[in-house]
Amino acid sequence: PKDKISWSKLVANHIEKNMAEDEGIIAITPAMIHGSAMDNIFKHYPNRSFDVGIAEEHALTFTAGLAVANKKPFISIYSSFLQRAYDQVNHDIARMDLGCLISVDRCGFVGADGPTHHGVFDIGFLNPLPNVIICTPSNAKDAKRFINTYLVNNDHPYILRIPRGYIKDEAVKCNELIPIGKWKIENNDNYDVTIICYGQNVNMIRDYFTDKGIKVRLVDALFIKPMDLEMLEQLVDDKPLIIYETELKINSLASNIAYYYSQKRILKQIYSFGVDDHFSVQGSINEILKDEGLDMESFYQNIKEIIDEKRKN
Repeated sequence: PKDKISWSKLVANHIEKNMAEDEGIIAITPAMIHGSAMDNIFKHYPNRSFDVGIAEEHALTFTAGLAVANKKPFISIYSSFLQRAYDQVNHDIARMDLGCLISVDRCGFVGADGPTHHGVFDIGFLNPLPNVIICTPSNAKDAKRFINTYLVNNDHPYILRIPRGYIKDEAVKCNELIPIGKWKIENNDNYDVTIICYGQNVNMIRDYFTDKGIKVRLVDALFIKPMDLEMLEQLVDDKPLIIYETELKINSLASNIAYYYSQKRILKQIYSFGVDDHFSVQGSINEILKDEGLDMESFYQNIKEIIDEKRKN
């Protein structure tokens, strides 16, 4: 689209802009220079850019080493490839609480990249790790604010989850920071149902439900970890609470919300929509969403049934 750029390009552009002002930023990729839109970074900063080849484990240990040396490493890696370096993220980075930025590209369904590239597992294996901060922004400004916060604080492993897709870069000049662990809420006064989601799903749900007759209180849960516990307690009322994710349900945001409520002895039924315990099929993103029952028409019909059932009871 003429008025949009890829999420990968958005992140790479913002990193490159900051590399001009901060010599401590080092860029790394495991053989995905073009896929991660890092061509200009490697062209303009060849001495601070490293393609380590198809060696994801080395890429993350290298990231850890740079962090120990008080640099500000940035690594872009596909969600499905990050699986290969789980031990390094766990032991070499998270255990020592090292400051780094891991851009997890191709999160959620990827469509044309093929079924082995779906990024539906990374929340499940990253969320249990202590010290990590996991953010899935729905817009360009929040993505840049998260990157800025890492570059200023450089105090923990920052994990930025971005999808395979396009976004408007409406925040070309963004120097703001982001409050860690804080969610955003829309339409907090007059609503029939609360929907918690994150990433591009926020925009998809907002656009779809604009004229559908169901008034949605929409929560942009841009931080998977830490969760906004204060807001979670505010969301408990007599209206249905729905969590929509295009990731695996097991160890998902929904499962972590349910666990939090149970530990706090908060009696609240939640409805979880996500990927069941199976591998997703090949196809376009729309075809995959339909196959999983996560397309907006199916989701809308399910919400209508939930609201009707709630009113009967």
